[in-house]
Amino acid sequence: VSSGALAASFLKDCADIAYTAPPTSELLQAFLHSCLCHGAGWSWYATDPPVLAALAVLAANAEQKPSDPGMAQALASQFSSLPRDALDSVAERWDRWQGPVNVGHFDSWADLASGPSATAAVAASTAAVTAAAATTGPEAKAIAAEPSVALPADDAESLLHSLVQRAPEHFLCQLSGRLMMDPVKTPQGYVFERSSLLLALRETPEAEGYRCPLTQEPLT
Repeated sequence: VSSGALAASFLKDCADIAYTAPPTSELLQAFLHSCLCHGAGWSWYATDPPVLAALAVLAANAEQKPSDPGMAQALASQFSSLPRDALDSVAERWDRWQGPVNVGHFDSWADLASGPSATAAVAASTAAVTAAAATTGPEAKAIAAEPSVALPADDAESLLHSLVQRAPEHFLCQLSGRLMMDPVKTPQGYVFERSSLLLALRETPEAEGYRCPLTQEPLT
């Protein structure tokens, strides 16, 4: 696995964590600085599309916008120096993003790579998901209430993998089959990871309206 792929994977995990536990402004500033201000041997890091895509979602989940002072502006400036093909790669990465996203803060980041039309599409899909997600069910509360357990470092990875593999079916997204972090329930009673539902809705022709991916019934 390339160092770029490892970096992007690690940053995606950080972005997922930031959604449920946003870091303080000071921590975010220090983290972004460490990512963007490496020495010459790491110059690729600050212009790598998967890395920038993950950092933008991380910033959005930490409730930062490109116009916010400090390292958010520094991150935004990296996008302005990218060629069009690299910006397209960032936008494609976002289209395939599997994880929770603070859409209210993300739309301004999306503008940097995708332009207003992509932002409008994300906003429209999000509105449909919001309308469909009146409840999240007791299973979401059970996940949130689960106590944390300190694990030996050597055992943490294998135990986490085991827990995910044995997760009850109603904890899994009915689209992706993955353990849910941000579940939403449709009027038809199906429960999806919010980002997976958003992705499915963006692939639906606008003229057909937003429909449940499993039953094709209207979501509103």
